[in-house]
Amino acid sequence: NMSETARRIRILIALVEEPGSTAKELAVQYSPVDMVSNRITRLEEIGQIRRLLGGEVTLTGRNFVTLARVFRFARRLALGKQWHG
Repeated sequence: NMSETARRIRILIALVEEPGSTAKELAVQYSPVDMVSNRITRLEEIGQIRRLLGGEVTLTGRNFVTLARVFRFARRLALGKQWHG
């Protein structure tokens, strides 16, 4: 998974640039909440989603959904699992 690899690389670079960082400091810097928020912002910027009043998020584009399904299907094939849509 490229996003997982990118996070690992960022953490490794942070450790090179700031030797002695603790796991707790890195966890704050790379919190899951911030990562999801950043991903939502990027999807909004490229027109795949839209934020509604009240914070609800809705799809406006289907390209990435289709691509995600293709990757999920390929992963299931590679792992020998059945496809369930």
